[in-house]
Amino acid sequence: MPLDDIRAARVEKLEKLRNAGIDPYPAKSWRTHTIAAALEGFDDFVANKDRLVLVGRVMAARGHGAITFMDLLDGTGTIQVLFKNQQPLETTDIGDFLEVFGLLFTTQKGEKTLEVEKYRMLTKSLLPLPEKWHGLQDVEERYRQRYVDMIMNPSVKDVFVTRGKVIEAMREFFIGRGYAEVQTPILQPMYGGGSARPFKSRLNALGMDVYMRISDEMYLKRLVVGGMERVFEFSTDFRNEGIDRSHNPEFTIMEAMTAYSDYEAGMKLVEAITEYVVQKITSGTKVTYQGTTIDFKAPWRRIRYAEALQEYGKATIEECEPFFIQPTILYDYPKATSPLAKPKHDNPEIVERFEHYINGMEVGNNYSELTDASILEENWRTQEEALKKGDEEAQRMDRDYLHALEIGMPPTCGIAISIDRMTMLLTDQHSIRDVIPFPFMRPKDLKETVPGKAKESKIAVAIINRAQDMEPWQEMNTIAHLNAAFGARLGRELFMQDTIATKDYQKINLNIQHAIMIKVADSNKAICNLVDQAKELDLDVAEFTKEMLETTDDKKVIEWTKGKNREDIDYYGVLIFGKKSLVEKLTGDLKLFS
Repeated sequence: MPLDDIRAARVEKLEKLRNAGIDPYPAKSWRTHTIAAALEGFDDFVANKDRLVLVGRVMAARGHGAITFMDLLDGTGTIQVLFKNQQPLETTDIGDFLEVFGLLFTTQKGEKTLEVEKYRMLTKSLLPLPEKWHGLQDVEERYRQRYVDMIMNPSVKDVFVTRGKVIEAMREFFIGRGYAEVQTPILQPMYGGGSARPFKSRLNALGMDVYMRISDEMYLKRLVVGGMERVFEFSTDFRNEGIDRSHNPEFTIMEAMTAYSDYEAGMKLVEAITEYVVQKITSGTKVTYQGTTIDFKAPWRRIRYAEALQEYGKATIEECEPFFIQPTILYDYPKATSPLAKPKHDNPEIVERFEHYINGMEVGNNYSELTDASILEENWRTQEEALKKGDEEAQRMDRDYLHALEIGMPPTCGIAISIDRMTMLLTDQHSIRDVIPFPFMRPKDLKETVPGKAKESKIAVAIINRAQDMEPWQEMNTIAHLNAAFGARLGRELFMQDTIATKDYQKINLNIQHAIMIKVADSNKAICNLVDQAKELDLDVAEFTKEMLETTDDKKVIEWTKGKNREDIDYYGVLIFGKKSLVEKLTGDLKLFS
């Protein structure tokens, strides 16, 4: 049934309730117990014949003559409720919120149930919940409609609960060690504390430009100058840069400053707080992330910046990162990369800075703070020159902070830990978007326009899963289906508008305007990762599974897929389409189909 018709039918039921004098949106509920509490104390409630008031969203309904069963979901769990000689289905739909009053009992099938004596509508829903949210789900729609994602996929809510526990555990750790939690400005007259492009705005009341903070670091250090020796903050920061599996324009960092401390003490502090948080969340020090067991037990591996380049034979640390799987501290960075860090006393071209990596992902940037105002001013002059030459991520000269340093700042170590990336690791989430309740998304109706930039050509790459050991005809069939899906999505945009003429004046249409390549992947996991990364980059994706090849009955495909976790789906292939540079970057290492 079309969505407009479904909504119209629900509006009709809404009016029926109102015409009967029933408020379909009351302000209060008389709940006596959560569903979890009702189930936990079930035997006692039954023995005492206690009547309970439960509330929740209707997730399923089954009518049997005069009897109706419904599944009710609240924030703690699900319970079956039974209606006798009542007609809730006349005005109730899946997705509505109900309040039910009655006695608990166990059905002949052994299911704990509440028999409803009275019920009340708490919220009448006008749009249906999705029926096909399981299996091959639309990741983009999940992010855009996170509220629906949480209803249909309870594990999503669990991730956000764990995120809160990570913050709670960190707060507990610091307060227990004498640190003060503070709040510093989000809107700043001068951004600083990192190398990043800021978001800029205008404060009309004062007639001045302002910036969303890229870091809270400069203000935390001002507090240290003022005499607060141990401070920390959960800082929401904003950086106007790329979006990928570990970056979002808005993100959360825990930053802390410890006076009379250096980066060696900072290394021990990062190890201690991380191990503490992991133990609080998991009751141990080991977690499994994307199939790899990671042990957070201190001490961690430590390796100098220069030694890492030499050991792995790489030119840049970005190339070394994939080797830092177990928790690794990379330290002693070049001065040129670290304007805010204190130089080592025996080598001023090296600074007392370390970053800690887990599963190839940087989780925090830390260093002994530079407290010599003259050196910092010189560093910032170099940064200002880089800015003039077009480096939009160069740091700025902050005269007020230099003044604070001249007032005097004690030796201090600053540490940072990404809340988002720690949550990814502790909940086994591949993308940062899966641990941020509302990640930033381009609106559906917003077309990408960059002034002065030529439109980039697009390509499509079909990837066949060689791990499925398909027959040649199955591979060809998969390629055909993927290309058909590609053509269907693009429609007329797929083909060139021009024609060529033969010698005998016969017109021949030119071929498609977007190139299509066929490549291969060696595992189901590789296919899943490609799909996730492609969707993070807003690339178009078509998927083809074993079930789709075995039947043309969509209902069967939906049913089969519904009964599987995503990692258990047998992918025969996928097709990725979009900007040439992005698609090539994503699939460049794959071998050509042969």
